[in-house]
Amino acid sequence: MRQFLRNCRRTGEAGPLPRCGLSMANARNGPASPVRYEWRGAFANAEVNALHADAFEHRLFDDDWLTLLADHSLGWVTARRDGELVGFVNVVWDGQVH
Repeated sequence: MRQFLRNCRRTGEAGPLPRCGLSMANARNGPASPVRYEWRGAFANAEVNALHADAFEHRLFDDDWLTLLADHSLGWVTARRDGELVGFVNVVWDGQVH
């Protein structure tokens, strides 16, 4: 994932990340399996921690995403390809009326 993100940044592609991801998957492994998106999809803390560390190039943390999301999130979207978590988006919410 890290090398993929570097390649996308280096080539200056302005399109959405999934477009870039499909092109890399096709070049390396043939046709990509479809990505399954799920609103409030199930995940393990370890999966999100690994994805976050890889995407933002930092050491692996042991954050409790499940508790963080329960307290501060309207919802989230998981993206899985062949069962592997390949994307995660959090919709932040402060718990107020806005």
